[in-house]
Amino acid sequence: MLDGREVVNIEQVSSPHLVGITDWVGRRTPLHCVANGKALLAFQSPDDIEHILSGTLQRFTKQTIVGKAALRADLARVRERGYATAFGEVEDGLNAIAAPIGNARGLVEAAVSISGPAYRVTVERAAALGLLAAAYAHRIAIRLGAPAR
Repeated sequence: MLDGREVVNIEQVSSPHLVGITDWVGRRTPLHCVANGKALLAFQSPDDIEHILSGTLQRFTKQTIVGKAALRADLARVRERGYATAFGEVEDGLNAIAAPIGNARGLVEAAVSISGPAYRVTVERAAALGLLAAAYAHRIAIRLGAPAR
């Protein structure tokens, strides 16, 4: 869920794989370098996006997007395709795909993400995983009272 300039993880379903088992519940991460954060940020108002981008974007890896123009372009791609990606941006070898969850008022305050090691959550699988995340996000949104599309 969105909380200021961060995303806070409130729920998790772990995979059966041994590699990748980490408890993310309660963990906070900056919006600009994680897929669920970018899925949230992309669907905020332009003023809110600019407010959030007014600070310094911290670099965590060589892949972290720290240029504001580059991040704005990435957020535009998120809005176009309906899901966000982060390939090694917060930690080398950790990749994620996320989709926004709209609420009954049409606001995006939550996201659903799929994350794992880079050899499992690959660039080649991004589109398929993005569609899967978007489908689950839509199902959750409907349960929260969002209008069906």
